[in-house]
Amino acid sequence: MEVAGCEPDELVGGRRDDHTGGLGRQPRRFVTSITGVRPSSARESDRQTALPASLLGSVGADGRVEPPVNVDYGYNIQSSDGFIANVGCVFFGGAQLSFGTNCLLGLGAHVYAADRAAGLGRADPVTVGDDVWVGDRAVPAPGVTVGDRAVVEAGSVVVNDVPVDTLVSGNPAERIRGLD
Repeated sequence: MEVAGCEPDELVGGRRDDHTGGLGRQPRRFVTSITGVRPSSARESDRQTALPASLLGSVGADGRVEPPVNVDYGYNIQSSDGFIANVGCVFFGGAQLSFGTNCLLGLGAHVYAADRAAGLGRADPVTVGDDVWVGDRAVPAPGVTVGDRAVVEAGSVVVNDVPVDTLVSGNPAERIRGLD
């Protein structure tokens, strides 16, 4: 079933659902006014992603950075093919921030190279390996390496290196178990 003026994924139970909780078109108009892009169009969605990606040093093939995103020293941020940063991520790259192939960052993940505890102006690189999932609101702290195929659970604060094939969780993040 199609409803005039609606994308197919906007239909719920044969009626139009604008995903606004009854607020109508107001949120879409706001997004359009601040980005210049209407979010419901797939072509325009690519433009929305291209701008945040252009703030980084490099984004590999098929990489996506979903707006909004906060970036400082973006030229220090490198990502490989298949990198995806979900909505609301924060990158403070006073030193190198490196993300491997198929690295996925959940909603609002924060990755900092700036190490305020070590002194003003100090930054330590952060390396996140291949096939890593960093959960929503998780924080890999300055100087850590997250090994390949690791999982950082939502809300975790990673202050020590994470070995390959490991699940970590908590604040500070601790090893929960190995992954096969």
